[in-house]
Amino acid sequence: MSHYSPFDDSLRQLSAANLAALTSVREGWYVEYKSQIVSASSVAKSISAFANTYGGWLFYGIKEKSKDESVAGSFVGIDSADLDAFQQTIRQAAATLVTPSPHFDLTILRGPCPEIGLEDNRAVICLQIPRSLNTPHVHKGGQIYRRISDGSEPRPENDRFILDQLWRRADKFRRGYRKWVKRGPELAKGETEAPFVRLLIVPDLWAEHSIQLDFDVDHIRETINTSDGVGINLPFENVYTSAKGIVARQRTIDGPHHPSLTWKLWPDLSGEILIPITKFEVNDLDKLPSELGRYHHADRLKRILKDQHYTRVTLVDLNLLFYLLLGVTKIQNRLCKEANWKGGWLMKARLLNVWRTTPFLDISDALDRYEKYGIPMCLENDVAVPPGSDPETFGEISSFDHVDLEEARCVLRAQVMFGIIGNAFGIPPNLIPYEENGDRTLYGELCSVGNRAIEAQRIRNTRRRS
Repeated sequence: MSHYSPFDDSLRQLSAANLAALTSVREGWYVEYKSQIVSASSVAKSISAFANTYGGWLFYGIKEKSKDESVAGSFVGIDSADLDAFQQTIRQAAATLVTPSPHFDLTILRGPCPEIGLEDNRAVICLQIPRSLNTPHVHKGGQIYRRISDGSEPRPENDRFILDQLWRRADKFRRGYRKWVKRGPELAKGETEAPFVRLLIVPDLWAEHSIQLDFDVDHIRETINTSDGVGINLPFENVYTSAKGIVARQRTIDGPHHPSLTWKLWPDLSGEILIPITKFEVNDLDKLPSELGRYHHADRLKRILKDQHYTRVTLVDLNLLFYLLLGVTKIQNRLCKEANWKGGWLMKARLLNVWRTTPFLDISDALDRYEKYGIPMCLENDVAVPPGSDPETFGEISSFDHVDLEEARCVLRAQVMFGIIGNAFGIPPNLIPYEENGDRTLYGELCSVGNRAIEAQRIRNTRRRS
């Protein structure tokens, strides 16, 4: 979404000297000046009014020139000793006094800056508030505030038509999300009964930022296929443009019309990844170990199935899923860097063609649960996780900024995604409890089963070629 700005530079690039541009910018639709923070309630009014209208800029530490000439007159600043408390007031005002909480970005522009008369130990607090699609934002007092063109203060709205427009602003946006989540992939004949995880990724859920990835296909191809870091790397041999973005596909030994890892990428960093899942239909349980190949616990799984009176089973192999999600995470992370996006993202997954399937994870803890609580089975053919199709139902994948190593952040994101998807199959996120694991970790176990899955797949491919 585009934003009005009185500056040539982005918010993150601003310095105090940039504020000189405001000496010719009047208060109104897009700009408000405050010399001090009066109260949290006043902050909440201003932020919600910008979000409900066209978005804009809110400055604390700037005094307007006069009532008749409402441009920036003097840059009095906020005392540096008060900055932490004022930032806390601003964030709490938006979080607790407005429903739903509007988004904003905040930066501190510090003195001394002789060009504008901003003294040492003084600073201007600068907020950029985008036009919201999740309206109306209602003040705790019950009012809905908007900006008015010639006004320096937000005003409560009582026009029924305007209020209806605010309520409807997000309708089209929400319908788009519902359609995206519910839309099934167009599958080839050989794929119609194959199980898939359809993974939807969106960094900017409410289009509050102007994210734009440079869509030079050669550069995107190179970015996607860079080999680095931990775990496996996902090679996408076919990368090409489409009407809406870029498509990346892996080749398979069976040709282009069979299930293949596929990524649809759009300029705003949103993406749709179709992950094929290996399925085993076993009608004679005695043949299960040979079907599964190099897995460690195939014999134990056979015994548990027989003990629970199974005569046949349809397994979905989740052993490679974490590695695939880790590869997706690493690629998405590189794409975010290319677009200068420093946040995390949100995800929704749909499990397709999974009716009456049982998940198989070659970890002893999973089979312990099968023995204790029974064998899980998907009772629906199409499952959305987290449940629902509205924007609010997408699961958050944090940026994990508190973690220093980038590789560790990728691992944590992949584990969160695996936990969300695995839980829907019947594999709980706390499969290996921390207090009981000793030297074992979920990451280590998932890497081990991923390596076994790669070897098992290699053996199956060799058999099919021979």
